[in-house]
Amino acid sequence: MVTVTLRGFHPGQQEILRSDARFRVASCGRRWGKSLLGVAMLTEAAGNGRRAWWVSPTYPMSSMAWRELKRMAAKVPGVATSESERRLTYPGGGTAQVKSADSPSGLRGEGLDFLW
Repeated sequence: MVTVTLRGFHPGQQEILRSDARFRVASCGRRWGKSLLGVAMLTEAAGNGRRAWWVSPTYPMSSMAWRELKRMAAKVPGVATSESERRLTYPGGGTAQVKSADSPSGLRGEGLDFLW
């Protein structure tokens, strides 16, 4: 298990982080920090041994998330990176993966612990 400390978030982001709701929906404007919050939450989930996905409508739209996920993972020793699958595997067995909804069949059949 990897300890990930989430800090430096504004009150709106902190409210989402603290929520224990199964589903969290936020209606936020541009530059609110949704992407960075999502990357942090994916990193936390994967670091704690869970299977986490970031799903974007198209593959190019997920590029920023993939870059940030790799940047955060670089701080954790032992994380394996698969560029072709856009997947990070953490030492405790958790994974963070970036997927596209371009082909819905590619999203079937997987058990997930966290989805952004």
